[in-house]
Amino acid sequence: MDKRERFRLALNYKESDRVPFDIGGSVVTSIATLAYKKLRDKLEFPSKEIQIQNLFSMSSMIDEDIIEKLGIDTMFLLDDPNMKIPETIEKDGYLYYSDDWGCEYARPKGSNSGFALVKRPLSNAKTAEDIVNFKWLDPKLNINLELLKKRAKFLAEEKKVPVILEPDIGGVFEFPCWLRGTENFYLDLGIQSKIAEAIIDKTLQYKIEYYSVILSAIGKHVDIVRESDDLAGQKGLLISKETYKKFIKPAHKKIFEIIKKNSNAKICIHSCGSIRDLIPDFIDSGIEVLNPVQTSANNMDLKKLKHEFGKDIVFWGAGCDSQYVLPVESPKKISEVVKDVMETLAPGGGFICAPINMIQNDVPPENILAFVDAVREYNNLK
Repeated sequence: MDKRERFRLALNYKESDRVPFDIGGSVVTSIATLAYKKLRDKLEFPSKEIQIQNLFSMSSMIDEDIIEKLGIDTMFLLDDPNMKIPETIEKDGYLYYSDDWGCEYARPKGSNSGFALVKRPLSNAKTAEDIVNFKWLDPKLNINLELLKKRAKFLAEEKKVPVILEPDIGGVFEFPCWLRGTENFYLDLGIQSKIAEAIIDKTLQYKIEYYSVILSAIGKHVDIVRESDDLAGQKGLLISKETYKKFIKPAHKKIFEIIKKNSNAKICIHSCGSIRDLIPDFIDSGIEVLNPVQTSANNMDLKKLKHEFGKDIVFWGAGCDSQYVLPVESPKKISEVVKDVMETLAPGGGFICAPINMIQNDVPPENILAFVDAVREYNNLK
């Protein structure tokens, strides 16, 4: 059985020869650059320049020698050696870069952390007209369709790994927070609904065109599309269920209809935190995969989630907690945690093992390897 078949079986609630294992198939399941360098050094692999997968999060492109060594079943779709990384500018002890939307990001010079968003182009918008008149980008201008076609075909037909498509902007909840600022957008949702509706609608229009263009070209190869909308925090939802149903859910449904119209891909939502109360609405809106399953957040007990939703939604990314386990626990404890996760979620399919969000720089290589070894042991791999 090849890696793509294994992944597809999990997406269809079927068990295979082993649980599919993902590190780096997505930005949100990758490894931060410093932690990745330490991992390569620990394995005594040749030293090399780390290719940045995503500048904002400072995630790493996982090299094929590591994929082979660790038994990973995924590869990153948008792997372009000539991919343009935004230029950073040093100022007052910080590194800055800007994107095509006018967002500005910064991090301390010498830091290995990801960047923080420090300037938002629509933070001073006062009316819905200000939103509509903003220079919204044309998604076609930033898509290299020929490269995507070659890469998707290469992954699906030659490497026989799952093809995971990720958008170039956040979701219809997350991206307005980037453009407006989180506080501003929350106020929009509460008391300035015309502005909220305008920015959600413009984000939706962008996404519909983005997916229409890309999936018309590579839809036959795509196995999963991952949308990103962080709708929960550590203790609960960031907005009420009623607000989600009024503003966000209708847009989600329209996006997912376009994806399904142009592909047979499964639809994933990435949302960290205590997201349990929205899972029924996710399922109703067309979401088929949840990433991650953040076990350290409130109300995210794996056994209860498997019992309540295990036949309706696939769990992707519950392999080991990146907050309180991977950075600090002993390899022995990590092995125990992973074994418990696998025994809970693997039976009956519907589970893709991956880190709970990106593995951060404070995770020692010994702990990453303990995580990997525990997965391999459960899968009966030497």
